[in-house]
Amino acid sequence: MPDQDTEGQTPLPAICVRLYADPDSTSSAEPGPLSLQERPLIGKLKLVADLQTTFALPLTTGNVIKQVLKQPLMLFLTMPRIVYHAGILHFLKRLDVFPRPEPYLVTTSIPSPDAVPGGGVGWQKEGMLEAYTHELVLGFLRRRTAETGISVLLTPPNPSVSPIKVPAVSDSGDTSTLEISYLSPRFFVIHVPFECPFSAPRL
Repeated sequence: MPDQDTEGQTPLPAICVRLYADPDSTSSAEPGPLSLQERPLIGKLKLVADLQTTFALPLTTGNVIKQVLKQPLMLFLTMPRIVYHAGILHFLKRLDVFPRPEPYLVTTSIPSPDAVPGGGVGWQKEGMLEAYTHELVLGFLRRRTAETGISVLLTPPNPSVSPIKVPAVSDSGDTSTLEISYLSPRFFVIHVPFECPFSAPRL
């Protein structure tokens, strides 16, 4: 939030990031899953990072163009810098690498034992590209299920989104079903089928 200048000038923005531990891992309750009422909102504070700015410019088109021209490679250096510092932390500081945790089901009007109160990182929604490639993948799966007689079940990570079943033409209930679980809508972009023999996925 911005800090108010005592001289009446434009307030400078200040950024503060607080990282809390998993509430379940820091709870003093008995081991085992906690109910929705017993689970604390947040765990112990693990990290605090503050950024105090020294000057601020209005977000106008002219100012954006000036800053890009002054530092044209700044946008392209973000990922190399992240990888560089990640390498230092892992190889020199001996810090372990942990996979990104999947989001929890946020509390809704219907209580659920898997739900947690509050917000946080949510599941990604399909963009225009993901929705387009989603239809391409479904079309390819319909053709393949007709050829093989094997049904396909696409299971998303978000429990609020229903799985999509692509039944075989002769789906009488006793046919085999291939279940595909994916973690992100980008799955459809990566696996978009091209009508050529070397790139079309095979079930």
